[in-house]
Amino acid sequence: MNERRKLEIGEAVQLGAELQRAGRLADARRLYERVLEIEPDNADARHLLGVVAMQQGERELALKQLLRAIELQPGFAAYHNNLGAAYQSLGRLDEAICAFRRACALEPEFAQAHKNLGGLYGDLGRHEDAATAYRRAIASDPEYAEAYNNLGVALRELGQLAESAEAYEHAIRLRPDYVKAKINLGVTYADLGRFDDAIASYRRALEREPAFAAGWNNLGNALRNTGQHEAAEACFRRALELAPTFASALNNLGNVFNDRERLDDAVASYREAIRCDPDFNEAYRNLGVVLSRRGDVRDAAESFRAARWLRDWPLDELLIESLCPLVFESREAIASYRENLHRHLDRFAAQTFDIEARDITSLAAAPSFNLPFHGEDDRPIKEAYGRVFSRYFPREGPRHAVRARPKIGFVVTHGHEDIFLRSLAGVVKRINRERFEPVIACSPAGTTKVRAWLPERESALLVLPGAFGAIIDTLRAAQFDLLYFWEIAVDWTSYFLPYFRLAPVQCTSWGIQVTSGIPTMDYYLSSALVEVEEADKHYSETLLRAQTLLTYKRRLERPTKVLPRADFGLDDERHVYACPQNLGKLHPDFDPVLAAILRRDPAGVLVIIGDRNPAITEALRRRFARTLGEVAERVVIVPRQEFGAYVSLLLAADVLLDPLHFGGVNTTYDALSFGVPIVTCPSRFQRGRYTLGCYRKMGVMDCVVDNHEAYVDLALRLGTERAFRDATSSRLLAASGALFNDIEAVREHERLFDLMLEPLRR
Repeated sequence: MNERRKLEIGEAVQLGAELQRAGRLADARRLYERVLEIEPDNADARHLLGVVAMQQGERELALKQLLRAIELQPGFAAYHNNLGAAYQSLGRLDEAICAFRRACALEPEFAQAHKNLGGLYGDLGRHEDAATAYRRAIASDPEYAEAYNNLGVALRELGQLAESAEAYEHAIRLRPDYVKAKINLGVTYADLGRFDDAIASYRRALEREPAFAAGWNNLGNALRNTGQHEAAEACFRRALELAPTFASALNNLGNVFNDRERLDDAVASYREAIRCDPDFNEAYRNLGVVLSRRGDVRDAAESFRAARWLRDWPLDELLIESLCPLVFESREAIASYRENLHRHLDRFAAQTFDIEARDITSLAAAPSFNLPFHGEDDRPIKEAYGRVFSRYFPREGPRHAVRARPKIGFVVTHGHEDIFLRSLAGVVKRINRERFEPVIACSPAGTTKVRAWLPERESALLVLPGAFGAIIDTLRAAQFDLLYFWEIAVDWTSYFLPYFRLAPVQCTSWGIQVTSGIPTMDYYLSSALVEVEEADKHYSETLLRAQTLLTYKRRLERPTKVLPRADFGLDDERHVYACPQNLGKLHPDFDPVLAAILRRDPAGVLVIIGDRNPAITEALRRRFARTLGEVAERVVIVPRQEFGAYVSLLLAADVLLDPLHFGGVNTTYDALSFGVPIVTCPSRFQRGRYTLGCYRKMGVMDCVVDNHEAYVDLALRLGTERAFRDATSSRLLAASGALFNDIEAVREHERLFDLMLEPLRR
């Protein structure tokens, strides 16, 4: 072929490449094909035709052309790089890796080939190899913004969150309009718990690309994590305006509804997410959780079973069997549920599965919050859960030398700040800072509430990130001497965190008035005022008995405006027996007592507060219709109240009825703030003895009985004899000061901290 002809062919190939870059693929392809008709062994034309074919979706043709080009010119790195892409598109991943590696070997400074190799490693879950490849791409081209972004992705997958954020930040410095990197940076900031930074990063991305639905979705998540639920809802709705079938946004909108107790809306949103993406496992899981919260245990089980991940998960049955109704029809139904659950626990404890600890934690197969309502010894079941799970977690934790001024971490999971602060903020505020360093570890959304109770100068805060793995890393890095989990198993996060043994000493306490059953939980803090003599056998932890109640509570102030009885549908002539407790505490054993009170007092009414879920309230109403008979019509169920109205309801009561197996705690303090009498019949477990503990602290035992007949007699006398009730109320009010602003509770905590840490000091 003469030189002129070669020149014309070279110009044709160059023109084809220009057409290809301009997006005129069909024109470029025709030109390459004409060149190959004239010169079949033109390697450049073969290579570029292969690239065009791949761009047009003809992957087999692309592979054929690229392989022929490499036969003709085996030493061209670009050919091998595109061959790797062709193999990858066909799912022939091992061959793709070989091709990319060959490209990198032929041209070690070929940044794009290193980047492509990293992308393939990332798809295969080989994130260490991916990070190495991206770093080589960056070394070859320090201005390669996309390689920095992809390095950030790999590092995030490896849990190296700070380094991941640095990589994204570098990508954005190189390319200030890099929307994808800004979104990724926001995700990593959120994992780190830096939600304000995440919000700022998302907003910068959306300024550049306001129609980016995924960006609005991520912004909504960050706002939700800072407690800005209305703003979060608006973001998710904006994402859905842009992409109406965006399943992730629908799922996250359901999460906001769940946070705001709009459970019906949450269920509808999760179901719509599943309709849009039938393989959306997280939506199935969330739907199951909310249905179980709503009391729809059967539907919750169906939702969990529908999730594809669950079908292959070895502990799937345990997740289903752990679902526990709030209201049971009878004591026999409770016994049947517990026997079945224990049977499954024992079976799973006898088997070993090839699963990771973090797989277990992601499925929320924790003991139900409702178990303590059953009036039984929970230690055997809780320890059975511990036997199932503990072998998958590290038993040994940090064993550093205890500081001269020990660092005490109070762990509060998201959504549980209010009750913790009402009970322990006064203790944390008054702990001797010269002897101890107290730190409250809570979610970003919880920090605002903590600051309201404990100003900056009075508290140290550790912000827990959103991702569970990052929470573990954050607590471990803080190097606490003692971690105080006041509540365990109020959610799956609070249940599984102690298994990771994140401090040399771990304790729990009366926030949940039963044992945890977790082998890595060392101590349970309680009070001699509430425990029976043989109580040690109720706990898997070492039981420590304080001589006071371990709380520093403030007396409630009487509202300036007390709502009249009529606002609750109550007649002034009625005798009001109130039991303003979680409906789960109304054990079937309590029904005959309530029936006897109402039958013997024709003017009496029983007032209870309904559940957020009408179905649960209706289940209790049906049971009452059967067990209370004709007097069930005098059960008044009022809706859940704002706090001021709740206080007015306490003041409207003639007498409060403490449930038999699981009595009041906060309601007890609230009622005794005003001298409202509470009849109590203590059980053998702490959770049925807290009102007794308050009366012992006060030194007034007028309202404590030891059998059901005496309970009914005393309730009737307080309900019907005004003079007796007023005299009792006066004695209670005069003595109630012992319950509030109790500095001894602070000193007891300090003594118990020293006692728990002493073995490590030795």
